[in-house]
Amino acid sequence: MSDAHDRPATPAPRRRDPAPSARAHTTRSIPLDAGAPGVVAAARTAARAFVTDHPRADDTLVETVGLVVSELVTNAVRHAPGPCVLELEHTEARVRVTVHDTAGAHPVPRPRDPQRPHGHGLELVRSLAVLSVLDTPTGKAVTARVPYSRTGPDPETVT
Repeated sequence: MSDAHDRPATPAPRRRDPAPSARAHTTRSIPLDAGAPGVVAAARTAARAFVTDHPRADDTLVETVGLVVSELVTNAVRHAPGPCVLELEHTEARVRVTVHDTAGAHPVPRPRDPQRPHGHGLELVRSLAVLSVLDTPTGKAVTARVPYSRTGPDPETVT
């Protein structure tokens, strides 16, 4: 006589939600202590977890958002004197990554220079996402919009 307890348990495969629009507009706000050790890694880990939990996420999107968050939070930590906030949002077409910081100066892209060992982060982010900067009462908000798919037109920017 066989008992269900005698059979090895097999984990159920992870099932993606078949209706992405049901959770399309999910938002998370994460206050960051810019002076804390490991703040960039913690922000990247939180962003990857946020993206992974979405039905439209794939490995490429998770890694792309992680890279974008690393670059934007690193800039905030290096150039802003106070705390910062990481905001993540899923929309219909993309993941929106926004870093609020206390510096008023906008980031300025440098000219391409393969000989320069540092300072390519903004250039990298601009190659992966649509980047914008808005002044805020306490500093600025740098937003990168990373599309779910790298193919086809972006429905939020097509007129």
